[in-house]
Amino acid sequence: QAEVTKAAAIEGGGNQSEIEQAITGTAQIAAGTPTEVAELATILARAGFDAKEISNSLNGIVIGAEATGVAFADMGSIVSNNLRAFGLETTKTNDLVDILVATANSSNQTIQDLGESLKYAAPIARSLGISVNDTAGLVALLANNGIKGSDAGTALRSVFDRITRAATGARGELLGLTKGNQKLSKAFKALGADILDANGNLKPMDEVII
Repeated sequence: QAEVTKAAAIEGGGNQSEIEQAITGTAQIAAGTPTEVAELATILARAGFDAKEISNSLNGIVIGAEATGVAFADMGSIVSNNLRAFGLETTKTNDLVDILVATANSSNQTIQDLGESLKYAAPIARSLGISVNDTAGLVALLANNGIKGSDAGTALRSVFDRITRAATGARGELLGLTKGNQKLSKAFKALGADILDANGNLKPMDEVII
């Protein structure tokens, strides 16, 4: 009960009853304890989620945590960060969790690695109109080539940034983008060199991933 009160106090909307109902409902399907679910609600409240957003998110986050074997709190931080970073409504929590779990479980990385990568790559990916699904797919390609976590995130962020600056030029401009930067060179090799079309524009990510 104390943790519920804390979550409601941080949320600040006088919605303790709504938050408590959401926690109770999720705890009934969770392997963890009600206190662990309440601690997750507190994390979401600290991330700026209101009572409705907390209610929308709890179930999906708990299911994702159990599917990947991580603590509710860890999964909550990863999911809340990426909901905000990609501008997604909390009603899309289950869809986001599905993408994250599938990506982590099908590539050479943990869900924590993926979350760390997306922390760096997500803001610029969103600005380029690249979806969370496509961004996660690119992170998976890098992870399978031994580049993961913050290394993958910073490399991918730099790739996106340099592609943006090169997109108005010829395809040949790509040749100089990674000169002297071993991490970026490896990232380009892993992703495939041909990521611009004939006009020097960034290809759709689903074409790059194929």
